[in-house]
Amino acid sequence: EERREACKRVQWELETNGGFKYVFNPLENGLPAEAHRSEHMREDLKQLLKCTCIYFMRGWEKSAGCQLEFNTATQIGLSIMTEAHKQWLVEFSIAKFMDKPLKK
Repeated sequence: EERREACKRVQWELETNGGFKYVFNPLENGLPAEAHRSEHMREDLKQLLKCTCIYFMRGWEKSAGCQLEFNTATQIGLSIMTEAHKQWLVEFSIAKFMDKPLKK
């Protein structure tokens, strides 16, 4: 439950402050929570193929599912972001709303 709430917070942050119009949350993929893990991974990968960017939360390296998503994203040329990019998201959001680049 804690992970689900963290994913919702990140989804909200990316949609609200990150400038992303649609964020797919793999923990809310439309399947029942009790569906087999393989069903969830198939749905997640199907949705990943529609994405232009993927965001990994802290600790993703420990998840076999995230590793599969990372390898897939790398192979199909998606932009990859991690929680280390949070400051970038804030700067991107401000620059977007200011309609000019930030000075470094």
